[in-house]
Amino acid sequence: MLSATAGPQPCFFGRSNVARALVSMSGRRKGLLTLTAVLCINWLPDQTASWSAALAPGWWRRGRPRKLHGRRAEVELLSQVARVLMPDEPIGELFRRFPSPAGWKGNYLDPDLAAYGVLKSPDAALFVEYDGFWRHGQAEGRQRDARKTAALLAFAPVGSKVLRIGHLPAAEEPMGAVHIRMKPWRQGDVKSFENVLSVLTRRMGRQLGKDLRSDVRKRLQDFEQRTCAVAITYATSAYVCGTARNLTDVLLPLAEIGMDKAGIAAVGSRCRPVSEASVRQTVMSLEVVGLSKAQITKAVASRPSLLGYSIEDNLKPTMRWLQWLLFRHCWVTASRTT
Repeated sequence: MLSATAGPQPCFFGRSNVARALVSMSGRRKGLLTLTAVLCINWLPDQTASWSAALAPGWWRRGRPRKLHGRRAEVELLSQVARVLMPDEPIGELFRRFPSPAGWKGNYLDPDLAAYGVLKSPDAALFVEYDGFWRHGQAEGRQRDARKTAALLAFAPVGSKVLRIGHLPAAEEPMGAVHIRMKPWRQGDVKSFENVLSVLTRRMGRQLGKDLRSDVRKRLQDFEQRTCAVAITYATSAYVCGTARNLTDVLLPLAEIGMDKAGIAAVGSRCRPVSEASVRQTVMSLEVVGLSKAQITKAVASRPSLLGYSIEDNLKPTMRWLQWLLFRHCWVTASRTT
């Protein structure tokens, strides 16, 4: 498990800073600002200001934080990147889910990381995708990544960027996309991880330099080779599909219909990121068409990707087609007997 060597920088608007500023004042100036300081101490959060949400661009406000992540390595790396890009924003806010744009298959569009206020264009988005899994290097994976890049750029304002981080040679990236190749780190090795972070931040500053705000570029250039305690805490407590922590929560509906722990563990290790609500809805849809609990567990165990299928766009049309086939078979059989 990674450990931190340095903590986060305190927020300028935190309660402790306001209190220190009040103590340092004297005379009439202190009297005039007492009411303001008291309001700040009572209403401002301990670490970060909540005002940023109201000042965020429209595309950001259309999304919401997501609680489920794809892989542990992805969260470990991108939580550190989030702390560098937007140090005053809670890390969880940058792992965001957005409504599906036109032409995108699926109910949601989930960039690995989303940030605003880091590019020169005022409302532009910076999306960061971590392509660490080996499937990203295959033809199908590259096509999927290209579609997602296009969807992200279509969703965000003009001037937005998509940064893809991977360990394999880059494919030809479209306009607005940047690729950074880096070596993988050894899991649990703090020194190896910090070396990767140091290289990554330097390359981000160099390859995105002309598009970044000067303060963000300076943070990337001045990044010290150390991990952030807040980011590590977030990464270690994050919900990741396929881990034992999630099997109790996300795949709970499977346990309720009788699937044993070994079966749930096997499904969790092979399925793509899903939520408890979608799993429960899938189970209910299969029950509605007449499948027993034993049949549902058998179907999910043999094909875990079933949990990630869209109910409206995939499962229901397939069920209607199967019902039509069954009706046609019965009708043909009855016709032959008569």
